[in-house]
Amino acid sequence: MRDTVLHLPNPVRAEPAPAPSPAVALARGAGIGPEISDAVLSVLEAAGARVAVAEVTLGDGESGEPVGDAALAEISRAGVLLKGPLPGGTGAALRKALGLHCTIRRARSFDPVLPAAHPGMDVVVIRETEEDLPGGPENLQTADVAHCIKRITRPGSERLCRLAFGFAEASGRKRLTCVTKANAMPITDGLFRTVFDETAADHPAVTADAMLIDQAAARLAARPERFDTLLAPNLYGDILSDVAAAVAGHPQLATSVRVGTVATVFEPIHGPAARLAGRNVANPSGLLLAACEMLGALGQTQVALRIENAWARTLEEGLLPSDLLGTAGHRRRLGTIAFARAVIERLGEQPRRMSLARPFALDLTPRTAFPSLAKPEPQGGRRLAGVDLTIAWSGEDAEGLAARLTTLTWGGLRLDHVANGEHPVWPPAAASAVGLVTGQWRCRFLTSTDRRLHESSDDTTRIADLLGRAAAAGIEIVKIETLYTYGGEPGYSPA
Repeated sequence: MRDTVLHLPNPVRAEPAPAPSPAVALARGAGIGPEISDAVLSVLEAAGARVAVAEVTLGDGESGEPVGDAALAEISRAGVLLKGPLPGGTGAALRKALGLHCTIRRARSFDPVLPAAHPGMDVVVIRETEEDLPGGPENLQTADVAHCIKRITRPGSERLCRLAFGFAEASGRKRLTCVTKANAMPITDGLFRTVFDETAADHPAVTADAMLIDQAAARLAARPERFDTLLAPNLYGDILSDVAAAVAGHPQLATSVRVGTVATVFEPIHGPAARLAGRNVANPSGLLLAACEMLGALGQTQVALRIENAWARTLEEGLLPSDLLGTAGHRRRLGTIAFARAVIERLGEQPRRMSLARPFALDLTPRTAFPSLAKPEPQGGRRLAGVDLTIAWSGEDAEGLAARLTTLTWGGLRLDHVANGEHPVWPPAAASAVGLVTGQWRCRFLTSTDRRLHESSDDTTRIADLLGRAAAAGIEIVKIETLYTYGGEPGYSPA
């Protein structure tokens, strides 16, 4: 690994000694990564950025090979990684090693210099990246039914919401919109929305509102300039990030910030473009803008704004890398090195037609948890109400299946209903029209009306006995879900 230290210019008059330069790990990446890294480092040095750069080597991002111990130790020591493009992006191995739990992406127009379908668009999408459906395990419960677990936790939601509100306040953003499908999933998405509302109460300077994912995606595609900052669980946030990037255009200028418990990664979203490597034609703008966001997070906001304003002024003068030349209608093409020099020559200048740079402020203090927003245990506490048994059965006669299941009633548990998919099929009075029948049946056993089960070892024994009786009856169980009430209110979906 090679260490590079970028120093501020010598002061004109005596001033207190500057604080030590913060450590930054640099992974140059593949393809055009090394040459755009050189260009970016030259701009940072000329602008007076205070960073002590230690170079590290990562894998190709696709193979899933573990991050090398030496590289991981250097990244962990720095807490910040400026990363060039790799074929597989950050890669699963790096995500796991650094505990990357949140992604921040900014999508904006660069009008009037670069054509934009939505002038004035400047949207930030913040999403959780460890939980929800993409993070949940999948399995085939029967040959014709696949299953995935949607997991939302209070600690994960708290961490994300506090980060989002803190980012909005520090970066001068006025509105934060929570995006869920809480009307259809009131328990999982409802928990995320509840934590959002609780966190909003501590941040009155930021306007907090909420929107359903279908409405948000439609409006983001049609009128993105109406949004400021969007916050969402993993799956919805992934969709919104892609929609925003597509609407804004110019993906070679887009950046991504991945926040982790070990380190935070700043990177462009474009790939390594191996066919352009070594030809001095690559556009360093994506990595340069990512470096500006990194500087803002390191507390060097003025340096970051100085660089970004100079970059915008360079574009205004028609000095463009090859990949922007055809879109902007300007004439002068600059190679990688010449473009970096043009930005350096304009340090201290501000754009005259494009918007001034906005600060990017992010708390990089490593945290795994925050003081909990959890409410006290409700009066009456948590009580076991029953159990859902999902079984594999090849028959189609709901009455016959129910007749076998009712013989299992044991220890205060009784069969309440049977469903195939989302359709109740037994008892007959509650049955709905079933168009499709699969080999998976959900059978709910609830406590008898004359007795409540309480959370105790005896409750566990009753459920174990029920499972044993099912096995003895030749019933194949593929999933077990215990059901609880909280303060008398069910913590599970109705039939």
